[in-house]
Amino acid sequence: KMDASGLSIRNLSIYANNNAGIRIDGGSIDIQENLIGVNALGTNAGNIDMAVEHVGGNMTVNGNYIATNTDTGILIDAGTSNIIQNNHITSNGDAACDDNILISSGSGITIQQNLIENAASLGIDASATSGGLMISENTITGSGQDGGNCGGSTEDMGINLGGNNSQILNNIIHSNGGAGLATTGSGTGNLISQNSFYANGTAGAALGIDLNGDGVTLNDSGDGDSGSN
Repeated sequence: KMDASGLSIRNLSIYANNNAGIRIDGGSIDIQENLIGVNALGTNAGNIDMAVEHVGGNMTVNGNYIATNTDTGILIDAGTSNIIQNNHITSNGDAACDDNILISSGSGITIQQNLIENAASLGIDASATSGGLMISENTITGSGQDGGNCGGSTEDMGINLGGNNSQILNNIIHSNGGAGLATTGSGTGNLISQNSFYANGTAGAALGIDLNGDGVTLNDSGDGDSGSN
């Protein structure tokens, strides 16, 4: 549990039971080159709820192996600088609503150059964000390992995106249970460009990009309404 500035956590194996591996309550922290959720051999050990739980302050999470945490790999719920880069984030969650990365709040969020794979539910759940995300140069694959039946709705997409003015650039998004990327809500100004979407819909017919998360969306005549189409 951290609440200070200029801290670094690096080169550790962090695993335990029924808590967060690293919790940030304030200040700033640099989390580098750790194994979180597994022992030093890279094998599941203990039952950490979340590898990184961010509820205050700012963080950089760089070059870590984050795996087999029971609820979420990384939870972002605060901060004005959240950088997640160069990590292997895999096989997090043990139920159909559990994600590799869950964004509930916060700003200055950059997710880049990660391998994000085999989430129980979503690779990146950004459905509750107000927007302004940068998600670039990641590979996102294998989402929906637990079937994705989350409270009556299916959540097995690579990315579920809400809010406004986010950028989804230069990612490889493939072989997810549902759509590669789905939008939700009435967000506008989201740029989805230069990505590779293929082989999504492994659990059933799905689109590479699914506006509103409801299948094929016809073009509007004159586009007089708000929202993603």
